[in-house]
Amino acid sequence: MPLTLTVKQRRWLCVAFCFCLTFFLIAVYRKQELKAKARVFRYPSPFVTQSNHDEHNTETKPNSTNFEAIARKHGTNKVTSHKYQFMYEKHLGPLQGKPVKFLEIGLGCNMDYGPGASYHTWLEFLPGVDLYFIENDRICAETFKAKNPNAHIAIGDQASVKFLTQFANESTHDGLFDVIIDDGGHGMVEQITSLEELWKIVNPGGLYVIEDLQTSYQEHWGGDSSGRDTRKHTTMKYVYGLLDDMMAGWTKHSISRSLESVDCMTEICVLRKTA
Repeated sequence: MPLTLTVKQRRWLCVAFCFCLTFFLIAVYRKQELKAKARVFRYPSPFVTQSNHDEHNTETKPNSTNFEAIARKHGTNKVTSHKYQFMYEKHLGPLQGKPVKFLEIGLGCNMDYGPGASYHTWLEFLPGVDLYFIENDRICAETFKAKNPNAHIAIGDQASVKFLTQFANESTHDGLFDVIIDDGGHGMVEQITSLEELWKIVNPGGLYVIEDLQTSYQEHWGGDSSGRDTRKHTTMKYVYGLLDDMMAGWTKHSISRSLESVDCMTEICVLRKTA
């Protein structure tokens, strides 16, 4: 005997069928969406180094211009105890093959491996670079200069406004700097004074890099371990002030008038000057 349904029963059956069909279509769509996301996550980061990109090839080619490989060869801690290779590949990689005027504060005289690791790294990574250093250890700097007569080394204290002003005047007769890196004393006064005094000799569109920013949270460097002590003026608090200026349209810091961007990773920030 055929099953007979009332109009009301047929209506509810139709509603149930539509509900099930809708649920099924949603489930299929979600499954396809998850597959698409999984495929996206398999694409490598554009900043992955060659050794990580290819797990079967751990050796860098001899003619590689990869920053990490060059830095490891010359023994700098920029890619060992620190992981600055990502920032330097990102920001300095595009400068390869171009004329670059470059200053680094700190020759490495206080390092266990001795001075010059960064010096030789930059010479290889940026062929033809016009390279300068500031170093406070006179004996170390003069000894290194004797062995590397082409090295431009200014001997003085990066926390001294008088010294930095003199350096700025004497080193910029032929142009401003495209890149300045502070890998010097790591103290708050040293880092902030150097930034404020040397920012004026950064080329429009140029970069000012501050390394070892973890010292802003270490008491023996003058840092604030709590991050909340208003009596302590740390370099990171200064950077936060620059960000406040950028976001609010303020100019509480003179640097903010010509600051285009701030890019930070662990222990390092890169400030780009407005072109």
